[in-house]
Amino acid sequence: MKRLLEYYNVKHLGMMKMTKGIFIFVIGISIVMFGLNVGMSHIESQSSSVSRFEVIDTYQGCDVVQYLPEYSGRYYFFLHCK
Repeated sequence: MKRLLEYYNVKHLGMMKMTKGIFIFVIGISIVMFGLNVGMSHIESQSSSVSRFEVIDTYQGCDVVQYLPEYSGRYYFFLHCK
């Protein structure tokens, strides 16, 4: 009976170590995900301050303006005459 209890305690300690490792792993992943979320928010807030309008040339006294809408891969061009 004593051996059975010793075996159970040793096995139980092994499970505790494994559970502790899993817990530390989950906490680590959570911290990394939080850091990525904060970092991506910071990058996104910096990119929104960039002007999406740019004068790239002139044509017959008018400015040729290039416009890049947010979340778009297309450029739009138009003339701005004063």
